[in-house]
Amino acid sequence: RELHFYRTAGPVEWQEDQAGNHTWKWRQPPNTFWDERRKVYIREQKGVDPSLELKEMRQHLLDICRMGSMVKVGRIQYFRTIVVVGNGKGVYGFGVGFGNTAKDARADGSLKALQNLDYIDMDPGRMMTTPCKGTEYKHSCEIISRPIGRGIKANKKFLPLLYILGLDNCKVRFMHGPRWFTRIRAIKRALDMMVSRRTLANMTGKRYALLVAPGDHWVHWPDRWFQVIREPYDSRAAQIKLARKHALHFKK
Repeated sequence: RELHFYRTAGPVEWQEDQAGNHTWKWRQPPNTFWDERRKVYIREQKGVDPSLELKEMRQHLLDICRMGSMVKVGRIQYFRTIVVVGNGKGVYGFGVGFGNTAKDARADGSLKALQNLDYIDMDPGRMMTTPCKGTEYKHSCEIISRPIGRGIKANKKFLPLLYILGLDNCKVRFMHGPRWFTRIRAIKRALDMMVSRRTLANMTGKRYALLVAPGDHWVHWPDRWFQVIREPYDSRAAQIKLARKHALHFKK
């Protein structure tokens, strides 16, 4: 019984040879292969999903820097890039790439981003149900909903990132520091908090048509569209006001 316990307990596999001796080795995790030199299991590299429509994907370079390290032959220089890819409809991914040239580093970052895609649970063309905030250390990302038709309000240097993510009708604020690694984690936590009406309906058991957000029933049209229409009404009101002023000033 004790031998059976040791055979089945823990992530190991026990093997018995012809002499009756028992040896063990670590149980192989999924999606890994055994490295004989290092005596460890190494995770297999994930490939790009073959069903992914790459012609719809867009990429944007968030950060690039020149780095160096010491090796046996001396100091080497290389580039590190942070790239975001997405289709503007909620599918996105962040990747960190390295290369001897800036072009190679960007291509490597794009490939890493395509291998780590994620999805935003949102309603296209509709308002967000609730504001979202993600934090990582002191960095924070706030996504606040705006009425339909108002568009995105954010610092203009972040607009390419927000367009690739597919966000619309919202206000986005980033707080503290220019470090992209912690900022990306804060962005991901904020995006993970977004919940679509379809998901809310499945979670709460309520009808999908009853789940609305403030402002869903009206649309804000720009005031400048109605300036031409207002001109005759404004002139008529000004004429009536002037006639009343004259009547009061020149009365007998």
